[in-house]
Amino acid sequence: MQDNIASLVSALFCLIPVGFMGIMILGFVALFIWIVNRTTRPKTVDELAADKKELQADVEKLMPKIRPWQPEGLADLSTDWDARWRKFAQIKAHDGTIPGVKDPEGPPWVAFTFKVRGTSRPDGQMHARTTAQRFDYRITPQGVEISVDDKPLGQMQPDGALLDATGYPIGHARRPKGTPFSLKTGNIVPDIIDRRERSYAVELHGRTVAWLTNPPVQQPNVISIKKQKPKQYPPALTLAETPSEEEADWLLALAILQVAFYNVLETIWMIRNNNMD
Repeated sequence: MQDNIASLVSALFCLIPVGFMGIMILGFVALFIWIVNRTTRPKTVDELAADKKELQADVEKLMPKIRPWQPEGLADLSTDWDARWRKFAQIKAHDGTIPGVKDPEGPPWVAFTFKVRGTSRPDGQMHARTTAQRFDYRITPQGVEISVDDKPLGQMQPDGALLDATGYPIGHARRPKGTPFSLKTGNIVPDIIDRRERSYAVELHGRTVAWLTNPPVQQPNVISIKKQKPKQYPPALTLAETPSEEEADWLLALAILQVAFYNVLETIWMIRNNNMD
């Protein structure tokens, strides 16, 4: 009898490590399911509002370095950017600034930050500011809703169609299609091949008001988001003529979206792909 009890106790002790391992596996599975659910389910209105408040606070910290806005800033806005980024699962967060063309080392014109899930079909928000205006972007696979100073400006649809705040079509800004790719030639940093057209027209109310620059993907450093900078970056847009107040709002909103969001996100995408090679 005692031998049977001793054998049973010994067997139970042997099962303890197996039990702990099972609990750990279940814990990891539960954590994985929680992360997947958190990063893929649609966000609630309260969560979106909390994210927006967080983005606004992040931009507020950058505002002391932003130069006072002047009308000539629209044509002087650069396609360059300086930024830092962080990632949790599929969530990417980013904040930085956009300098001017004439004085790239001086105070920047724009501060921005965004937080999105996914890269090819991003879903999230971006907030940007000059010293004169605030821009909010709700980014989804169905398009980008844009507000200026808390008032709806309109929407850019995936095909580049521009809608006013009531949903009425008013123009287009069709970004060149195509995908950049990297080519390893023995260098530590792969060469980036980006053969897309370098500009595209912005049409509002039946006339072309400007051309937005479609900058090539930046050459990222293999360690961080820092880039190998050429001597000079082109302006973010070229004006056809002096824009109206409404046109200026649209052009600045679209230029920020192109430089601070699309170009930065494409650079992050290239870093991810290079790290996966």
